[in-house]
Amino acid sequence: MAECGGELPQLTSEDVGHDAHNAAVGTALARIALHPGHADHEALFEWILEADRSLLKASKNNIGAMADRWTWSGPELVGRVLAKLDRRATLHARLRYASAGPRPRWPDLSADAITRRAAMIPAMLWPGWTMRLLPRPTNNKAPRAGTFRRGCSSFLLLPGGPPQLNFERVGPLLGNQEINTDRDSIERRLYLDHDLTPLASTLAQLARALDQHGSPIDYAGRRATFTSTTVTLDLDAYTRLCAQQGWNPGQQHRVFLMRAYLLMLLTGEVHPPPEGASYRFAWHCSEFRFHAPRALRSFLRQQAEENLAHHKIIEPVTWEPPDAWVTAARWPGLSPTDIVKDEFRDLLVTSGTIHEAADALGLASEHVRLYCDLTETGATTPSDVIGKHLSTRTVRTVKIREDALASDRLRDLYVNQKLELTHIANLASCRPDTVRRLLRQEGIPLRPRPRRIPDRPDITREWLHHEYVVRQRDIANLARERGVTHYHLTKMAKAWDIPIRPSGGHCYNAVGHLNLHRPLSEDMRKVVMTSQALDRLRAITRIPGHPSFAAAARSDGSGTDSALRQRVIGVEKAVGFQIIDRSARPLAPTERGREFLREAREILHIADGRL
Repeated sequence: MAECGGELPQLTSEDVGHDAHNAAVGTALARIALHPGHADHEALFEWILEADRSLLKASKNNIGAMADRWTWSGPELVGRVLAKLDRRATLHARLRYASAGPRPRWPDLSADAITRRAAMIPAMLWPGWTMRLLPRPTNNKAPRAGTFRRGCSSFLLLPGGPPQLNFERVGPLLGNQEINTDRDSIERRLYLDHDLTPLASTLAQLARALDQHGSPIDYAGRRATFTSTTVTLDLDAYTRLCAQQGWNPGQQHRVFLMRAYLLMLLTGEVHPPPEGASYRFAWHCSEFRFHAPRALRSFLRQQAEENLAHHKIIEPVTWEPPDAWVTAARWPGLSPTDIVKDEFRDLLVTSGTIHEAADALGLASEHVRLYCDLTETGATTPSDVIGKHLSTRTVRTVKIREDALASDRLRDLYVNQKLELTHIANLASCRPDTVRRLLRQEGIPLRPRPRRIPDRPDITREWLHHEYVVRQRDIANLARERGVTHYHLTKMAKAWDIPIRPSGGHCYNAVGHLNLHRPLSEDMRKVVMTSQALDRLRAITRIPGHPSFAAAARSDGSGTDSALRQRVIGVEKAVGFQIIDRSARPLAPTERGREFLREAREILHIADGRL
């Protein structure tokens, strides 16, 4: 006022607003409100906004309608107005105007620009940014992480977009169809008791950075290219990996889990269960993300790279927006950079379940799974879902096995150094059959096995069949006769498809050691080729003459009538006809059974004479 000349002129009601007095007052207030430094800078600007809001007849809480009255003042002032009105706005409006972030803006992007942004975004928010935005647990309820991640990705398409592209319309651009479920998971569940500002600010900043810098991955192209039917998994390579690691390859369920994880790597989202999967497949997929060992994760990442190369897609398998894209944010969850990787691995060693690990970190179980996805780390505890992959091996023995059975190393040991299979197996702490199987899978021809004993003209298949099968002689005695080992003669018999009689336990019950007067009949050979041959013959020869099986068992004192019946049934099943006539009293042999029992008594007579 002093600059205007001192005393103010007297004004009439008609002069208000058009004189130097009001111009000076307005200028002074504007300087204070617009330029930081004055003590009343913020308070005065808020007073001006409130006064302007009072002039609106409707939509007083609509920040778009409020900010629209300021567009003539330029984008900087509009941004400040949006920031001041942010707390009164809905989440949808806070995202569209980016009012919660450090750089609010008027939504002036076209629908095509939002469609281009959708191609840079996975249908489920990136794991690292989900860890930051997923609130820490406040109760024992597990968060619906899948719907939360889908909702966040859909919200990423709102900043700067036109009004016709609301949440319900942007979700389908990512393939997200459960719009209400995704939105409710964020606003009415996980963030019901949390401030939405970090979420709104982070998503708005990520959206702006994506528009400026782009993404190295075309997620829209991948969503169209890779499905549960088009993604390929090299099962031969997986079999080789199992042999190298000492794992059980598992059944079809394991293949379903690996294909689901591979598809998640390629598209950035979890897909519905495939046809034929169990009803708990989704839960098993979650367990797989926690329990899958590092070697299996590395294998699946390599499979993802091969799928991309097959379709001539030159992109990284996965990608995360840089941390620097978002500033001035307070995370409701935890940033991955705040976790020490080595300490996390040590924690997994001591934690029996994912819930124990999550409780130790003060996080939700999904935070732990997400960090496992990011770092390709898995629990060392066995899981029935994917097999007990490390139940008996330490990390050191697994590393030794991996090194010895790696393709190049295995070829060097067997082809160049000419080590035997047993030697390589000892180096890798595995069985020779495992080494042999890996050599065949790698296409490395096996060397012919050296014969420890030269061919013997006196050991032929005909001789061995006659002595061992027809005469029922013992293979150990035959080996001593020919001066070879029992093992060698047994191997020769197996190679010639001569069946080996089972051992009779501690009590010798075979008939091969007996000097029989004549060759055994075909029916008798069927019986004595089984274990406990002599005991079975004794039992069945003592039955005739008794009124019942129970009486025969009591007189014999060798067991119950049920056990005796089972022995008789076993012998009759072996020969293929009934030996004892159950209808006769006392019990008597059948016509064919009479000849069988006569031969059996001859054998027992010779056997008892040798004892």
